[in-house]
Amino acid sequence: MEDVFMACSQSYFADTGLSALRAEVDNPRIETLLDGLLEQTQRLSGIVEKLLLLSRADARTLILRIEAVEFSTMCHDLAEDAEALVVQPTLFAEATPLSRD
Repeated sequence: MEDVFMACSQSYFADTGLSALRAEVDNPRIETLLDGLLEQTQRLSGIVEKLLLLSRADARTLILRIEAVEFSTMCHDLAEDAEALVVQPTLFAEATPLSRD
């Protein structure tokens, strides 16, 4: 009988603890804090990945893939992206294709 009482008592305390924890997690302030922590964790993960990339390059163990690219298209896309990010344009670029003679 004592074991049953002990099990019920422990179950009650565990449920009470879980209820209190659940109430804290459901708190909007905690959710905002956790969202911020998640965002910072993701940002730091990105930094770590870049540092690993740099360390592999420094150790000469980085595997590079060579692939053909359309350079003029890349430049055009870059110019469009820069144009979208700029508040007051102060730099203008104009390019004409070179003839392949």
